[in-house]
Amino acid sequence: MLTPQQFGKYATIIAATTVTNLGGLWLWRSLSTSTTNFTQEPEKTTLPSLTLSGHKGWVYAVAISPDGKTMASSGYDGTIKIWNFSNGQLLNTIDAHKDAIESLAISSDGQVVASGSWDNRVKLWRLGSGNLIQTLEGHTDDVKAIAISVDGQTLASGSYDGTIKIWNLKTGSVERNFKHSSSITSLAFSPDGEMLASGSKNGQIQTWQVNTGKPLHSLAAHKNTVWAIAFSPDGKTLA
Repeated sequence: MLTPQQFGKYATIIAATTVTNLGGLWLWRSLSTSTTNFTQEPEKTTLPSLTLSGHKGWVYAVAISPDGKTMASSGYDGTIKIWNFSNGQLLNTIDAHKDAIESLAISSDGQVVASGSWDNRVKLWRLGSGNLIQTLEGHTDDVKAIAISVDGQTLASGSYDGTIKIWNLKTGSVERNFKHSSSITSLAFSPDGEMLASGSKNGQIQTWQVNTGKPLHSLAAHKNTVWAIAFSPDGKTLA
């Protein structure tokens, strides 16, 4: 998932995973960074710029480093694969979890990649070396979504247990628990880190004040699962 800061800078590149069991990723390059071109009819492009193969089974998540040079992918095989984003070279494979990894996030400094798994755990890794930094435990069901604040101090994890946990990454401790009306399937911090948005299995979007845990807005937005959510760079718009 692209952060608000990355979206504007790397709008020329789109990373996509297919919902298949082939273990592949397909990368497309868009036509322009100009927002005015979104209203124009694009040229027909059918072939991806790069095809990356390596996972054994479904690919569930991708994350791109802030400098646009590195991409992480994860899937059913419990591994995280680190790729050179410009040429598709596989740089490293991390045997991260004993179960599927459905969520990834890379810190704004590009040093840490976080993974959320069906084993109910969140793990943090050095992006460059693949070394484990710490393991965060507390959820009682699959971790479906994770997000790291822009300052890199806070991580939010959302689970099928219906809770969101706010973690202090310096101490590895849970600072707050938010209770949602349904299983959590997507998360995003606002650019200033003061607000968190969550999407759920029942189609509801909820925004929260991070420091207090106060629910701010509840949006009955979709008829089914909200799989992805993102803030605009100015923090005023939510998609």
